[in-house]
This record gives sequence, C-alpha cells and structure tokens, in this order.
Amino acid sequence: MFVSACGTNFFSQCLPPQSVNLGFSATAFHCLSRSPCDITGALHHNMITIPEEAEAFKKQAAKDWETILLNRAKELCPGNQFAVAFYSVSGCVVQLAW
Repeated sequence: MFVSACGTNFFSQCLPPQSVNLGFSATAFHCLSRSPCDITGALHHNMITIPEEAEAFKKQAAKDWETILLNRAKELCPGNQFAVAFYSVSGCVVQLAW
C-alpha cells in the first residue's frame, strides 16, 4: 500500500489516470470552487434565507461535486473504489465504484 498526499485541489485531477486501486478522502468537500453570489444576512451558506441565493449555491455545489467525481473516476483503475467522508447537510452517503 502506498499513501499519497497531493498538494493540489480536488477540483482537478490529482493523480495519473488509472493509477488508484483504493481511494479514500476525508476533506473539505463542502468548500466550493467559487462563491456563486454574495450571501445576504448570513455568514455561511447553510444559513441562507433568500431562495435565489440558496439555489445558486445548490447549483454550484452540484457542478463542483460532478467535477470532483469525474476527476476521481479518471484516477481509479477499472474495478476499484473511492470512498469519501465529508461534511453533508443532507446526510447522504456516496461511494464511487468504477
């Protein structure tokens, strides 16, 4: 087993294609690649009260999550898995198997 730490962000490909047999990450996946708008009257996106602002953050989060998963899929060897532990408002569980 080889452990790797990458000095890059998770929005881009971190490792060579098909080079990972078992991937695990416990990191700040709740961070977005960019803020889609200013938040009115709140400090954190979980506290947004304006529906349009909440929707903008939801759309950005979905786009970022897709980007993250597509890049991790590129790194995985066929037939292997990537597990993620991260902060989630909805409490969902995701496991990527390729």
